[in-house]
Amino acid sequence: MKRFLMVCAFFPLALSAAITGNWSAKVSGVTFTGSALPQTVGVYANLTAANGTVTGTAGTAGATSAIQNVVLSGSTVTFTVAEKGGNTKFVLTDTGAPTLSGTVTLSTGQVLPVTLTSIK
Repeated sequence: MKRFLMVCAFFPLALSAAITGNWSAKVSGVTFTGSALPQTVGVYANLTAANGTVTGTAGTAGATSAIQNVVLSGSTVTFTVAEKGGNTKFVLTDTGAPTLSGTVTLSTGQVLPVTLTSIK
């Protein structure tokens, strides 16, 4: 039992180390209001994990905002980013590689897969 508690207590620290850094991704299938064709959009995040929480910015090129409503749960971090049309929600899981994979839910309700890759 003590070993289990030690692993549980350590896990947020491991996740914190894994998600700290600069990340980028291309999200395909984004449909903008007034556009008939889906587009590919670059997504960027600068995340810093410390003291059991995550801070930083995320968004598209030239339009990043502070992350909000951060929740850490196991190997997953969830946060929102305020944008003109509403909030965009990210749910990202540390995959053990230099990537964070999950979904991005746009303010339109569109849910798309996303894999952020560490920028060295």
